[in-house]
Amino acid sequence: MSLQPILRRSLAVPVANGTKSFVLPCKKIVFEYCETWGSNRGMREFLANGPIVSFARRYPGVEMVVQRVDNRHPHLRAVYGQWTKLPFTKSVWIVGLRRLFPDVPLFFPVNGRDKVICVRSLPPPSIGAKLQLLLDSSGSKITTLKRPKVESSNESVRGIWSAFHDEANQTTLRRKA
Repeated sequence: MSLQPILRRSLAVPVANGTKSFVLPCKKIVFEYCETWGSNRGMREFLANGPIVSFARRYPGVEMVVQRVDNRHPHLRAVYGQWTKLPFTKSVWIVGLRRLFPDVPLFFPVNGRDKVICVRSLPPPSIGAKLQLLLDSSGSKITTLKRPKVESSNESVRGIWSAFHDEANQTTLRRKA
């Protein structure tokens, strides 16, 4: 059985959330595995027996990448982001990309946050559950719900505290010097 490379291409039309459509925040899933380590047996079975194909058919907007890494435990890496058009489309390397791939739109993920889950020694059904967890999550940081987070758009009136500006610390610094 010979392995043939799969040609990769981005979506022809960038989709956006709206009244009739929903776009998952997850843009890419990377399956990292090793051929020799025993802890990768579940991941190798998951990739060989075909559950990855059913996930790829169910989520066509998510890019699925299988990456072989040597001497490491298996990982699932999800990259999150919202697609946006680059404002600097006249730069040299963008023009070069446009010449190489004229039909591919220049839309890239903005924040590029990622989540990594180690699936060491897990059976294929558990790997599928972890993959579903990554696909369903939003990619945002985990925050506490006990009290609301306060963010100010203005700088502090007092400024940023420093030990060198405190009078009590100045006397101790002078004595030591």
